[in-house]
Amino acid sequence: MATNVFLSCGGVSTEAQERFVSAVERQFEASGLRPLTIGRNVFDHGQPLKLVDKVMRGCAGAAILAYERLHIADGKDRRGSPRERAVRDQATATPWNQIEAALAYSLRLPLLVIVENGLRQEGLLESGYDWRVVTLNIAEPPAQDPAFVPVFKSWRKEVRRAAWRKGLRTQFRIGERIDKKDVAAVSAAGAVRSSS
Repeated sequence: MATNVFLSCGGVSTEAQERFVSAVERQFEASGLRPLTIGRNVFDHGQPLKLVDKVMRGCAGAAILAYERLHIADGKDRRGSPRERAVRDQATATPWNQIEAALAYSLRLPLLVIVENGLRQEGLLESGYDWRVVTLNIAEPPAQDPAFVPVFKSWRKEVRRAAWRKGLRTQFRIGERIDKKDVAAVSAAGAVRSSS
């Protein structure tokens, strides 16, 4: 049984973005995770923010894939103020990455943040919070990136623990290693019952 994780990613605009999102989805699925993305594999007629909240509450973790949505060739930050500065050749992600990262954090979900090389890192997409931001070249498969693999494995372990605490995960795969923290989380969630 796969563990649900929320995958935040904007609508893809290029083939490279689609290949990258698909590669991340395959990586998750191969690791026993089921990525759920609003507008990609989860649809509803209602308000999108309410749907995000509803879907996240059934997930054990969240991953944010931030890649270019808007490119700024020549602009200004804080225009007209004494702190005005030029902005040239920068890209920003969909604002939904920020919204969904904030909601995941408020729900205390383990958070994995993946940012495209060259993307403007600000808000919850920058380092210095309770999670590590991994910067990747989206033209390369993430599973082959030495910066991504250890961070992904660490996040996946936290997702599994969160699933136990929330009572979302009820099965192991044959041969899967269980550590003491997993057993403690299962016991705390009431998933382990004595045989008496």
